[in-house]
Amino acid sequence: MLWYGLYGLLAAEVAVLTLLVLPLPLALQAALLRPMRMLWNAAPFRAVMIGVAVVVLVIGIASYQENNALYHKRHAPNLAEGQLEALNVRYFRGQRNVYLCFLSDYLLLMLFGFNNLFQEIADLRKRVSVGKKTK
Repeated sequence: MLWYGLYGLLAAEVAVLTLLVLPLPLALQAALLRPMRMLWNAAPFRAVMIGVAVVVLVIGIASYQENNALYHKRHAPNLAEGQLEALNVRYFRGQRNVYLCFLSDYLLLMLFGFNNLFQEIADLRKRVSVGKKTK
């Protein structure tokens, strides 16, 4: 169940990042960014997302360690054929889990970076518009 939630988080991150990097008209982009900035700048949401990132990182590290142990078990000389197939399945799933965790954390860091970048762009636009009004 945990992995379905992580996969859902990853899919949501990919969808949001796709919307952010599409060359949309400025008005549409501003309409999409305004709610996102309000959400990301809210302290409770930011704290929850940092907590999610830390938990996903810990799960990813645990999955990596488990996968490393499975790698060494797979190369033991006295494994039966059925055991090797079961270990291969577990190893494949472990690899998938590691990739899901670390990719999800990477995309979450990108979302934080995009939020900061778009906030800075919005501030610069305000400064430019104020500068044009005073002239």
